[in-house]
Amino acid sequence: MQISKSDASQNPESHESQDVIRFEKSLRELRDLRSQLHNAANHCEKTFLNTTQKNMVVESTKEYLCRAVVSVVDHLGCVSANLNSSISNSCAFSEAELRINCLKQRLLSCEKYAHRVALTRVKWAAYLPKHHHRYLSKPITSVEKSNEDIVRDSNPEASTKILMARHESKAAQLPLSFHTCTDQKSTSAKNPWSGISAEKGDPTSGDDISG
Repeated sequence: MQISKSDASQNPESHESQDVIRFEKSLRELRDLRSQLHNAANHCEKTFLNTTQKNMVVESTKEYLCRAVVSVVDHLGCVSANLNSSISNSCAFSEAELRINCLKQRLLSCEKYAHRVALTRVKWAAYLPKHHHRYLSKPITSVEKSNEDIVRDSNPEASTKILMARHESKAAQLPLSFHTCTDQKSTSAKNPWSGISAEKGDPTSGDDISG
């Protein structure tokens, strides 16, 4: 008893069973075709060995092979069509496809998030501290220098007095040996004949001039 198309459309399970039956039938035909090809090959081999008209056997074998290839391709197309119809009408396959697509979408979103996190780590972030403008001031080397600048701008005469006092304080801080050395150098420079003995004679003395 055959099921009508309307009943098959109303009952999806019966439609799926029909697809499975057609697929199994096409596979069975393909297996039968394989056995037929093996038998034909054995027959062609025996006739080729036992006959004297070998050219005729070769030509007939070529024609048979061409028809066999065409029939094999036809059966393969029938099997693939039945398989596609059974898969497309299967609810389980559609659910699995939806799950696979959902997993792909989740993987894609995870990859995008990972790339975004990696980019934030790679980006150059310089630490630039921010301060209020009223707390910013120019660097001052010493307080005395700033005071001198203020005095020089206000009163130039006072600035010269400050400089002279500084030089005097520096001279007072020098050791006594430094002053004695400088005095000896000055006297030796003024009287170069002071180190010569009186026996040889001093050119500045009156005895040598008179003598």
